[in-house]
Amino acid sequence: MSNELTILQHNGVVFNVEERFRLEMALQSLQNESKETDFEELLFWGRINGAEGNYYIAVGISYKGSYEFPKKTFFWCSEKNDFVFEKMPLINEHWRAEVNKRSAKPFKGTPSVVLKKGKKPDVIKEEKSKSDEPRDELDSTEEEDPDAMLEIPDLTELARLTWHVSAIDFDCSVVPQGTLKLTVAHEVERDEKFNGLNLEDVFNLENYSHFRVVQAKEKRELLDADEAIFSSKFLDDLAADNPKECWSILKVGSDTALIRNNIWRGFTAYAKASTTRNGCCYVGNGMRNTSLAFL
Repeated sequence: MSNELTILQHNGVVFNVEERFRLEMALQSLQNESKETDFEELLFWGRINGAEGNYYIAVGISYKGSYEFPKKTFFWCSEKNDFVFEKMPLINEHWRAEVNKRSAKPFKGTPSVVLKKGKKPDVIKEEKSKSDEPRDELDSTEEEDPDAMLEIPDLTELARLTWHVSAIDFDCSVVPQGTLKLTVAHEVERDEKFNGLNLEDVFNLENYSHFRVVQAKEKRELLDADEAIFSSKFLDDLAADNPKECWSILKVGSDTALIRNNIWRGFTAYAKASTTRNGCCYVGNGMRNTSLAFL
């Protein structure tokens, strides 16, 4: 990991010696303690900075048995849990509006802090019984919400972090075209024939794709028609993103491209020409740059 993080210094990102050491040990421990079926690859995803502490994120990727896109499992650690990676909680759709309201607020760095209290089933039941009043049989009745009796967990900072990591990964995760292929079984695999983009292509955004479930209609149609099998361009194109200014590409040395996302400032991808060296990482405050569209 140390060698790969060196390239990020060109983007003003620095990890000190102790930080790198503890991260490498934490990643190795996660790798050693995981089952073979948990993931096939384990990658360092990035760091989200908090006022009182930082969150470090890793992602495990499982290709086999996943239809049309591999499964991603995210893990987190911080100084507050002694750099021990734990699986991130699942997203709870109940808190979408609340998370959106807090989208411009910085993270504190305390995962257990409660931002909004949830509800227990008995409390929900009690509130429902209080609202039940005798009414005329001819009055229209509202359909009962089948989810009304489900427990709603507290919205913690860790739960909010999961939303932000998911949003950043969806918008930013990048691979050079040709890195991955789609098999006849509609499983994604790394293409063993890929030797990197050539010197001309590596500095062109049109040769990069989003590493996410396909969203573009025309790409989706190719998948459904089995016309994307073994194609190097079956994923969503980075160059198709809007606004056009959301991506910028820089030249580092003579053969390395540095790709920055200008909406999620702090996201950086890189690719070294004619080699398989490429990757991406996010280091920032976890907040979206909403002013880009008005620049």
